[in-house]
Amino acid sequence: MKKLQRILFPTDFSRCAEQALAHALYFAKEYDAELHMLHANVALEYAPHDVDQHFPKPEEVSAQLRELAVRHMSTALSARDLADLRIKQVYQNGISVAPVILAYASENDIDLIV
Repeated sequence: MKKLQRILFPTDFSRCAEQALAHALYFAKEYDAELHMLHANVALEYAPHDVDQHFPKPEEVSAQLRELAVRHMSTALSARDLADLRIKQVYQNGISVAPVILAYASENDIDLIV
């Protein structure tokens, strides 16, 4: 069996994701693996072809969403025992969540997605 070295935990900060985080942390600790915590920002995913949608400057929205994601990640991790864990927090923009997750997993040689 291949040793787990890198675990990807994609999060949307939902209650389900919060529950999955406990499992991701368990596997990371159990296998001494690096945990990659990924949030994919996909502002246009729900209506990508709706020309009536109005957004402020994309770079401003992206910066605000990144800041919010970083705060959510820190909050999600703050109440947990993280001793001896290697955690990498990642934020990426994309058109759709699944391709962002799969591309990140491929580019970073991820062994397990939780």
